[in-house]
Amino acid sequence: MNLIIDEGNTHIKYGVFEEGSNNEIALYESDSYNAIEVAEIISRHDIKNAIYSSVRGGNEDLIADVSHSVNFIQLTHETKVPLKNRYRTPHTLGMDRLAACVGAYSIAGKDANILVIDVGTAITYDIVSKGEYLGGNISPGMQMRLNALHTFTAKLPQVDINTEWKEIGDDTQTAIYSGCYSGILHEIEGSYRRLSKKFPKLLVFLTGGGAKYFESNVKIKIFAKENLLRIGLNRILNDKCQKE
Repeated sequence: MNLIIDEGNTHIKYGVFEEGSNNEIALYESDSYNAIEVAEIISRHDIKNAIYSSVRGGNEDLIADVSHSVNFIQLTHETKVPLKNRYRTPHTLGMDRLAACVGAYSIAGKDANILVIDVGTAITYDIVSKGEYLGGNISPGMQMRLNALHTFTAKLPQVDINTEWKEIGDDTQTAIYSGCYSGILHEIEGSYRRLSKKFPKLLVFLTGGGAKYFESNVKIKIFAKENLLRIGLNRILNDKCQKE
């Protein structure tokens, strides 16, 4: 079995995949690294290989513990991946962005034009064309937008991310929520319209913890894959293990 460790800005997710496939059979989530918890996952699922990706810079205790137990790699800009990386500064590229693109590429195929939209703390828009990662854009996520309106104004309230969305807000709470939410909807749809002119038959993958808030209201065809990043990490790990 493969263990996929995705350390994001808020949580750490541990996906268990069948070795050599994209079949995720278990998922665990924690706010922080717990050595006993991870040791139990490794033992319970008879983990042989593991890959670790972090947007926080890396947890030295996690790396030491897991690398001691199984065949282990940490994803960095030097790790070989099945995409040609055209990013001008690969050492500054978030590995979560690259891994999600590998996941989409593994599903869509080598000749596809792909837009990966990852809705999380930030929202990333990344383009893959015919096996090449070209780069993308980053914008504030939903919670960040709600927080900013409260923090940088004198009277606007803090609005909960689970507030009901209305096309036209009918009080201050719904006006704030609907403004932020609609802005992201227009951003997603507008990005697709502009990019699809340059990249024919553009396939859109929507992923990330915040994707669930938008997938039913986006007016374009999308492939919603919550575990796209983990699929990508698993592909990178499988490729490495096959070459050893």
